[in-house]
Amino acid sequence: MKNYTSILLLFFGLLFSCKESEEPSIETEVELEQFERHDHFLFNFGYSDVQRIKVIGDRMLFSNKTNPGYMDNSGEIIQLCCSRNNNMDLRQSLSSQYIVAADQSLNVYNIYDVNESRSSSIFLDRLISHENYVRVNPSVSLSNFEMNEDHLISSLIVDGVNGIYIFDFEKHFSLFGTVESGNDVIKVDIPTSSQNFGPTFYKVDAFEDGWIASINNIDFSSNGTYFIDKAGRAELLYSQDDLSYFGHAFTSEGQLLLGGFRELRVSSDQSRDNFYFIITSFNNFKFRLIQDRLVIWNPNFAEFYEVEGYKADEELVVRRLNNEGVEFTKLNDIAEFNGKVYLATTQGLFSKSLEGFWDSFPEQDGVSALDDFMEGLEIRKY
Repeated sequence: MKNYTSILLLFFGLLFSCKESEEPSIETEVELEQFERHDHFLFNFGYSDVQRIKVIGDRMLFSNKTNPGYMDNSGEIIQLCCSRNNNMDLRQSLSSQYIVAADQSLNVYNIYDVNESRSSSIFLDRLISHENYVRVNPSVSLSNFEMNEDHLISSLIVDGVNGIYIFDFEKHFSLFGTVESGNDVIKVDIPTSSQNFGPTFYKVDAFEDGWIASINNIDFSSNGTYFIDKAGRAELLYSQDDLSYFGHAFTSEGQLLLGGFRELRVSSDQSRDNFYFIITSFNNFKFRLIQDRLVIWNPNFAEFYEVEGYKADEELVVRRLNNEGVEFTKLNDIAEFNGKVYLATTQGLFSKSLEGFWDSFPEQDGVSALDDFMEGLEIRKY
């Protein structure tokens, strides 16, 4: 009997000791990476509205109210000389040689040399023939001037009449100031509905050996989309009823993505005509390619989405990406640089790792991962 009791005690001891060693199963939530604000005085306080960023070679250039500059490969911020009072309502032009900004006075372009960290100005009234005044067109648009190598195209107002002009930096500019070269600034001839007021840009970007631009009339109605070369020759690409240009990008394989008003056309090659399908939306949106992955966003918020399936004739899949850290700002631009994704916003420059950028927006009670902004997004054959 004593042996039997000992066996029972041993059995129950082993049973309870096994139970005590078992750890309860706890589901842990994976903590997603958040965007972090870049702590530099050029992106803080009165300088926090970063309009534009652009990666060129081993630099990421950025616009600024007084001193634009670039980030180098080490992550160091290089502030260009010298401080000037730039108009932040007008998008600055970023190129490998120069950053161009409209002065607050609107009668001067401030030119920053990216490689030498020097600056000077183009005084418009010294180069354009006029009776009363010359100034940069102040109409708020997506952009109204842009560099292509050593040429600058600009929408100006001369004695009350809108016009589009091309400056050649070899003739009209040096780092010692405006070059007095007579009246050889090129004026671009574009037919408009009102010859008394002339054309303006809604959006202009460098494209091939010239520029692609959507042109507005004085009443802000579209005049169509044009290609303009450096000699000032303008070719109508798309009528006002076809496409009003909003932006473009090329994939690594050479496919052209061409953005219009609430639409994005995808070509099978670099052609401006060989589109094979189109993405449309009820809402305006901007887009960028990040390593050939398509990202779109509402310019009034910092909510962004990956669009999968855009490179082939297949079902479109839209996935909202995690925007923790930038929920309460407006998104101006996106760029990938040195393994990170940078966001230029109205509240500064933010970044997170490239891998973390593709995290999906976490599902939350009462919050849809696809909100009203994406309602009506569809893909169809062109």
